[in-house]
Amino acid sequence: MNDNHYEMKFCIHHFGCYSDNFNTLFPGVSVQCFNMQFIGKDAVDLFHFFNTNSLSQSIVNYLKKHKSVKKVQVLEERDGDLYLKIISRRVGKVKTISEVVFTNNCYYLKPLTYENNCEVWIIGSSSKENLTKVVEQAQKEGEVKIVYIKKGVFKDFLTKQERRAIMAAHVLGYYYWPRKTDVRKIAAQLHISKTALLSALRRAEAKIITWSI
Repeated sequence: MNDNHYEMKFCIHHFGCYSDNFNTLFPGVSVQCFNMQFIGKDAVDLFHFFNTNSLSQSIVNYLKKHKSVKKVQVLEERDGDLYLKIISRRVGKVKTISEVVFTNNCYYLKPLTYENNCEVWIIGSSSKENLTKVVEQAQKEGEVKIVYIKKGVFKDFLTKQERRAIMAAHVLGYYYWPRKTDVRKIAAQLHISKTALLSALRRAEAKIITWSI
C-alpha cells in the first residue's frame, strides 16, 4: 500500500443545494451525512439530523419541496434524532460535491457536516493533484474555503465497502445495546445484499480489533 496520503478539509457554500440556507432555517440542528453513493444518475445519501426536537416534519417538508431533491424517505426518528435517505438529482449543470470528489479519485474520511450554511468536507487521496482538482471544480458550484491540506501516513486500512458498512451500522445503532436496527435494514439502505453487508462488517471488525489490541 502506498503510504503517501493527503488530507484536505474544505467548506463550500453550495449554490442550488438544500444545504445553502439550512442552518439559517433550522438553527441548533446538527447534520451528518454518513453514506454517499450513486445509483444511476441519482445521488443517494443517508443523513442523521441531531437535536431536531419539534422540527423533524419541517425539515422533511423543506427537503421535499427543494428543486434538487427527488425523494425523501424517513428511516427512523428517535430521541430528537432524525434519520433520512435523500435522493438528489442534478439541477441543470449543478453537480453534487460528492460527484466532484469521487470522480477525482478522492474519498471522504469523515462524515459530511453543515456549518454556517456550508458543507464541510474532510477528504483524502494518494495524490495532492486530485485534491487540487476537487477545489477547482467545486469552485464552479459555490464559494470554497480551504481549511487545510496536509500530508501524512495513510491510516485508513478499511476498504471503501468496509468503511461504508461499518459507518452506517454505527450511526444507525447496530452496535447499541439493545440494537436499534438489524443487518437486513442496513443492507436495504446501502442497496447491497445482507450477505455482502455481513461480510464487509466482519472484515472491518477483524481489522479494527487487530489494529486495536
